[in-house]
Amino acid sequence: MLTNDIPPASTTRRAFLRIAHRGASAYAPEITLAAIARAAELGADMVEMDVQTCADGTAVIIHDGHLQRTTNGSGLLCEHTLESLKRLDAGDGERIPTLDEAIGCCRAHGLAPYLEVKDSFSVPAVARVVREPDLQERAIVASFRPDWLADLRALDGRIATAVLFGSLDIDPVALARAAGARFVHPCWEHRGPEPHRHLTPEWIARVRAAGLKIITWHEERPSEIAALRRIGVDGICSNAPDLLRD
Repeated sequence: MLTNDIPPASTTRRAFLRIAHRGASAYAPEITLAAIARAAELGADMVEMDVQTCADGTAVIIHDGHLQRTTNGSGLLCEHTLESLKRLDAGDGERIPTLDEAIGCCRAHGLAPYLEVKDSFSVPAVARVVREPDLQERAIVASFRPDWLADLRALDGRIATAVLFGSLDIDPVALARAAGARFVHPCWEHRGPEPHRHLTPEWIARVRAAGLKIITWHEERPSEIAALRRIGVDGICSNAPDLLRD
């Protein structure tokens, strides 16, 4: 049964997580198998990947709900079958990977998945993947929808989740409690030239007192990455994961 208690964050993860945002998307077509492999070469610990469901119920890895921006296709993802999607070029000859293909690529390169759930239909597929023994203590599932995270935790309370949010005024602790999340993930990359300043000592102290960990937005500005490291966040996403190296 879902409760308001926040489960303790796993102690088996690194003290600081280098998360490749949509793979090494600064250097390869975003969230393709090539981007995942490149992330490993550049020292990432995890790969952030967006999970959605296509017309035949297969969970695939793509950020947008439409095809125009990242492929040579058009229309809505949900209107295409996997067979149709596999004919599309996702950049440099890459194809849209299925969730299982992307997880297999992560395994091959020693990476953990950071999966963002983009629709409710993909919740069971994501739960199935992250409950596999080799991923259970390494994977994290994120969403802007706390109800979907609650659904995941209802399936298995051991699944580590991160709640995403864009507002500066939201209560991160209340949001995490509602979702049963272990991580809070503010998405403030566009909140001015120095978004790290919104992570005030008071904000950090309240989040830490609730037993929560902090993962931040994708960041490619070296000065901001350095500032976030000084603050002591638990993970940073970046399109260029090489910038997250010590």
